[in-house]
Amino acid sequence: MSKIYKVFFSERNINGLLNYLGEQLNIPKTQKAKKIFEEVLTNQMTLIYEKNKEKLRNINPESILPKLNKKALEGTIKQYNSQIKEVVKKPVKEAFDPKAMNAHNDDYGSPIFDSQDNASKIYSATGEIINMANMTLSSDDNNMEGGRQKNSAKEEIENKMSLLRMARDNNDFDIDENDANYGSNYEMQGFSNNRPSNSKNQPQVDEATRKFLGNICHETSQDDNNMSGMSNNMSNNMYGNMSNNMFDNTQFNLQQDDFQQNDYGYGTQELFQNNNFQNNNFQTNTLQTNTNILSYGENTTTNFLLNKKMKKKSNIEEIVIDKKKEIAYKHGLDIEKLMFMKPHEIDKLISKKKKVSTDSSEKSNIITKKEKLLECLKNKKKENKKYNEKLKNEITKIEPMIETRKQEKTEEIVIDTKNKKNTQKLNIKSSEWAEPAYYNNYQVELPNKMNISEFRLIGETDFPILRPAIDNEHNTLCIVQNNSIIPIELDEDDNYKLTEILKLINSALEENEIEIKISCNSTNNIIIEATNSCKFDLDLTKNSFGVYLGFQKKTYKNKTKYISENPHLFLDQSYFMFIKEISTDNPVCKITPEGKVEQLLTKLDNNNIIDTLTIQYRYTNDKKSSFVNFYGEAHSLSFNLISSNIDNQKIKTR
Repeated sequence: MSKIYKVFFSERNINGLLNYLGEQLNIPKTQKAKKIFEEVLTNQMTLIYEKNKEKLRNINPESILPKLNKKALEGTIKQYNSQIKEVVKKPVKEAFDPKAMNAHNDDYGSPIFDSQDNASKIYSATGEIINMANMTLSSDDNNMEGGRQKNSAKEEIENKMSLLRMARDNNDFDIDENDANYGSNYEMQGFSNNRPSNSKNQPQVDEATRKFLGNICHETSQDDNNMSGMSNNMSNNMYGNMSNNMFDNTQFNLQQDDFQQNDYGYGTQELFQNNNFQNNNFQTNTLQTNTNILSYGENTTTNFLLNKKMKKKSNIEEIVIDKKKEIAYKHGLDIEKLMFMKPHEIDKLISKKKKVSTDSSEKSNIITKKEKLLECLKNKKKENKKYNEKLKNEITKIEPMIETRKQEKTEEIVIDTKNKKNTQKLNIKSSEWAEPAYYNNYQVELPNKMNISEFRLIGETDFPILRPAIDNEHNTLCIVQNNSIIPIELDEDDNYKLTEILKLINSALEENEIEIKISCNSTNNIIIEATNSCKFDLDLTKNSFGVYLGFQKKTYKNKTKYISENPHLFLDQSYFMFIKEISTDNPVCKITPEGKVEQLLTKLDNNNIIDTLTIQYRYTNDKKSSFVNFYGEAHSLSFNLISSNIDNQKIKTR
């Protein structure tokens, strides 16, 4: 059982979510009411967890828990809101009573959830069968508009109103990329505020029905308190930063004292504590008629044109609106923005518009002058070209005068250069003289025989560093256990130390509850073993840094413990270069762990004539120590060989 499952389904988390639902929906604090909402909530949580189980496997519970909680709350509240029509028509006890709901199966379809006591059988407000999994994290074409079965006119109207409520919920949260078919928060196509509606499939709704449902959808609770026992905005607890207005403020809320805490947790007191209901009877003459079903506030741009239709404007207001429209059309301004601006703000905006127009005109004049200047220069260039061609024709007519000189006689003389020093630069690349397996011991042929007296390394050298770099071709270590691939990937860096790498790998394995450890023994060999005696495999075939750890094979299978064949390469030590023809016992230079070169030998005592150089790399300055293993990494070096000429040379001079 994963950590996220334990935390998500913990009693503390579920109770916290139920408390939040109780505050938001004003649910009576009875055992039966709590049982109903707890079952609906846990079903929502199970659906969300099962749908995203694989994605949640390697995610930190602290970072994903707030998103999971938010999704579970949204799904539960949507199910609660889908019962608005039923609550209006009959007492809550009847609307949520399992027997009463089973009696309507023929009219409303199958219940969303099936449980032993049928306490959580909740139906959608549209009369359709809605699959809860599709309402939360996946999409189904049968639930999209145009894909459902035909309903009666009454059911179509109820369906439209339910979808409009869904369209208002636009928080842009999505845990699964496959939710895109429903839009933000599963809003249905054709009813989002920012999408064109599909009028072909929308039934006509009379004004009375629209006002009726509009007032119901705008019954809001003024209680914005946080969850019981939790800090403000849920920012200092395990639930993450969930704001008070996480859900749309236009969702349906019952007042805290709407129902008495008796029989089944609801009772038969007045349904709403306001003037719209008296003695459980709906009073149509007191409905508010100025509430718009899509309104988010009286002063929003979205609401302006709708309110204009719903409210009767005075003559002065209409004149002001018409005047603002005229100004907008004349000066090319945003009409909706203009409607909420004061006169002095409009004057300021028009002045700014005129200034921009004037600046544009001045800029146009500058461009015109520039074009004229370029045209003038172009004509001048044409004139110069014609003049140059004319001058060239005149020059070709002049006969050339050739100066003749006598060649001086050269003499051949002999100069004694036997004792003269000669410097020769030599560039050596190991890949040109040896196979990768022999980059630590190979021989180079000189262009000619030399009597070397001095040897000097120059800056154009590139020696391998024994501590390798983690790059995009060597940054992965794959462990296979119980047919599950566990890739461990390191960030690219050329300064890793072995202790740092071992710590990162062990930490990743421990966080994912994988009982495998990696360590280093006294001989610098790497050990990877299971702490629970379970067999596992190593896959070092793709972009693996296993070779840096000393593992020579590509795959290792069906064992509980693996030890690298070679010592690891993350060594902070120097190594030495020997050239046998220059010195038989001492190294000529030292290469530090950072790749710097320190020359140890310059002048030579012997004056042997040589035509080859045998280059060797050893771990210590002892000529009998082991050869350095470069693991196929090439190197290059450059040096000057200072020597005396062997024979006299003949040169020519004038």
